[in-house]
Amino acid sequence: MDWTRCRGEIGRLLSDSPLTDPRVIEDVEDFLVAGEYALALDTLCSWIHEDDLSVSPSYHGRLVAMAREVGSKGLGTEELVEAIADQVVG
Repeated sequence: MDWTRCRGEIGRLLSDSPLTDPRVIEDVEDFLVAGEYALALDTLCSWIHEDDLSVSPSYHGRLVAMAREVGSKGLGTEELVEAIADQVVG
């Protein structure tokens, strides 16, 4: 697994996300800096799901791909990404 690429893609997912709360964005960024990529992705997905934020089909596809690549099953991220499918618009 190319962790540098994962870090970059999670950073892009964060930049492209519908999240607006600076505290949440900072939490995700802090996990990225610490090298906790699975936690960063899980936090990103948790807040998108919690806040019932809409995402595009392409964005959701990127979440699916990253959840598979990071292998964050233990955190439940893949399940969160599946649940976010209900929030896809467009």
